[in-house]
Amino acid sequence: MANLPDESAQIAIPEAKPLKITRGWEILASKVSGYNTAVVMGAARARTGLLLSVLNKLQEFDPMTNVDAASVKTLEDHATFSLLVRLHKNPSLKLTELPKELGDFAQKTPEGWMMPIDKLVKMEVEGADRPALLRDICEILDTEKIDVKDLDTDISVKFPKNTEDFSGGTPMARLTLGLYLPREAVQNMEAIRTRLAGLGLDVRME
Repeated sequence: MANLPDESAQIAIPEAKPLKITRGWEILASKVSGYNTAVVMGAARARTGLLLSVLNKLQEFDPMTNVDAASVKTLEDHATFSLLVRLHKNPSLKLTELPKELGDFAQKTPEGWMMPIDKLVKMEVEGADRPALLRDICEILDTEKIDVKDLDTDISVKFPKNTEDFSGGTPMARLTLGLYLPREAVQNMEAIRTRLAGLGLDVRME
């Protein structure tokens, strides 16, 4: 098998062949606000699995960690993101440990690839919000080496029809993603859609 180039080759964007990215984080930090809320911010050279690596770390930190809002923006080969993170359980002092945990994690280089782009797709998914939902979505995309170019989220509360009880609504998440698809992923889109639907999500693509 031929050796794949690393980022020192400085191939123009979009890449002509898979390019392994070995550059570390430019920024990865968090700030705690209140007993159960934190903001996480990051920036690095774009690659597959970048956001997923942080989401995996948050779930390792506490399985009840939920991303209540997320934004990802990519300009050329540079990606930035911000996450509003909450612990959906009784008040806990554990969240105060997150800045140090992420500080240690930031010393490691997130593994990932810059892939040749065959198609740019807009995808909208909607379903019941829960801890690890965004992580599970990104995990499916990462298996196909799909890079999340852009992401915006919207959380609302759904109530049963014809009810006057507004105390038991279901939090619903709507995520709008811009995705860079390599050729193999374009060929596998129906299978990817099926796997996402298996998470209990409605999936629409343009």
